[in-house]
Amino acid sequence: MKLIERNVESYTSLGNSNPIRNPKLPILVNPEFVSLIFHFCGDGHLGNKRDCCSYKQKNKQGLTNVLNKLNNSFGYFDYSKSEFQNYRLNIPKPISDIYRNYFNLTSLNTFQARIPNSIKLLPKEFLLAGLCAFIVDEGHIWEVTTIYSKNKALLEDIMKIAVKCGYKCYDIKEKFARGKLDCYRFSISSSSYNELYSNILNLSNIFPTCNLAHKMEKLENQIKFKKSKIVAVSFVP
Repeated sequence: MKLIERNVESYTSLGNSNPIRNPKLPILVNPEFVSLIFHFCGDGHLGNKRDCCSYKQKNKQGLTNVLNKLNNSFGYFDYSKSEFQNYRLNIPKPISDIYRNYFNLTSLNTFQARIPNSIKLLPKEFLLAGLCAFIVDEGHIWEVTTIYSKNKALLEDIMKIAVKCGYKCYDIKEKFARGKLDCYRFSISSSSYNELYSNILNLSNIFPTCNLAHKMEKLENQIKFKKSKIVAVSFVP
């Protein structure tokens, strides 16, 4: 099998799909690979027989980070540079087929998406990689880190993962817009920021893409701000 893998130049799926070139074989189920599921649940989808899998991210650093995860996990593939400039990445069908079959996924649409139980049982580094991915897509880092979703069951999965990682979380609440239910949200306390930041640094030393991408600076700034408040209070006469 190893000899066969070394000689595979590319692979693809039935239907219209770009091939994976110079594939990474065997495919390794590591935190980087697992974190992509959380991106699909956030700002992406797995596609179907007609539509390809795709991911949208309005920050170019965040979008490039996902592309790097895909290349590291599977190999290289062609994509539309013009669509990438418009913050969209179409993902070859073989990749979505692999995820759908390996994790027995039926749908990752907005209201049907769930984190598979097989992922929830994985070690902390896998869960942290997934949590970071979801925060990149659906989180806002400020005095607390607030994570949003229209899918309450999915948000419950994410919160359980955050708690399992050891972070203090506040209960899920409803968010209204113009008097109507808009989505659900929960928050990670700033008291967990130092531990979260340290855990992310340790993980990204092994898997450089498994971080908060463009939101890492926001977490760092909040930690610095919190420290400055403590120092200021300590010097009050």
